[in-house]
Amino acid sequence: MVGRLCGVDGVCAEQPIRYPRHEAVAGAHPPDLIWAMRDLLGLRALAPVAGRSDDRATWLRTWEPDGVRVVHFSGGPVHAYRTPADITHDHRDDYVVLIARDGVVVAATGESRRIVHAGDLLVLDAAQPFGVALGDNDPVEAVVIGVPRARLDGGRRDRPGGLPVTFAAASGPGRVLGPYFQAIVAPDWRSALTRRFFDAGLELLACALEHHLSAAHSTPRATMLDRIRREARLRLRDCDLAPADVAAACAVSTRQLHRLFATEGTTFGAWVRDQRLNGSRRDLADPVLHDLAVSDIAARWGYRTTAHFSRSFRERYGVAPSVVRRRAQMGKASHRLTS
Repeated sequence: MVGRLCGVDGVCAEQPIRYPRHEAVAGAHPPDLIWAMRDLLGLRALAPVAGRSDDRATWLRTWEPDGVRVVHFSGGPVHAYRTPADITHDHRDDYVVLIARDGVVVAATGESRRIVHAGDLLVLDAAQPFGVALGDNDPVEAVVIGVPRARLDGGRRDRPGGLPVTFAAASGPGRVLGPYFQAIVAPDWRSALTRRFFDAGLELLACALEHHLSAAHSTPRATMLDRIRREARLRLRDCDLAPADVAAACAVSTRQLHRLFATEGTTFGAWVRDQRLNGSRRDLADPVLHDLAVSDIAARWGYRTTAHFSRSFRERYGVAPSVVRRRAQMGKASHRLTS
């Protein structure tokens, strides 16, 4: 059997496929993972992160239950890409499901960037370009599953918007789906019921995906805006917070997000600034947090530098953050600032 090994430069060379099936093989090297990802999942230009000479898959196992393709590996870090050229060439009508078992995976699709932590489950559309950094700067254990589209969308003709979708490990669906799939693909778990259990897992994932996408498209405007705000509040510490990231997490377009904030007479950026400044002011005046330095509070609210935080704070409240902190330490935490 022959496969094609494609490098970042787009040059493909015929190579014998040596990736193992159904069992983990220790000491697998990058080409094993490259061929497996290419032939089973349609991901090309998979290569070790530049500058690391010790990158290798510690072990690699593949599995193909009833048309579903599973690549389970530990090692890396590696980068994988699904390019427009791939989409035009192979016409794969799949979803790619990625589960991080250990380490961190970063996925990018268009203007959206997702960070997948251990236990999270990410669903990507193979008909859309994307890239994933598996492990980024450190090794990772991950399960990547290629699922025919019909297995997850019930044969719906239109391709749903709102992808990619992340089911966090702590979410309701995540608490079920992550451990379920991790148990099924574990190398030491095999039985006559394995394939039936795997099919049941896909049914669970299809239900979760349908509910998530349907809720996003049918949610009233006010409820959707509340949902977007809740999601954004969880990300205020991220100094690179972008509206596209929040919109993707809520399964809406970036344009729709901006329209929702416009109905409130504000913008996403202005709302974020208000949340950060109000939150930092509360922290500075809170005696319980008196041990936190001003720089720590700035970082806690997503400011890249203390200077930027101090300038923004003074423009809003007319005093420096250190003044508020000093008043709090002197027992004047109840001092009211003029907004």
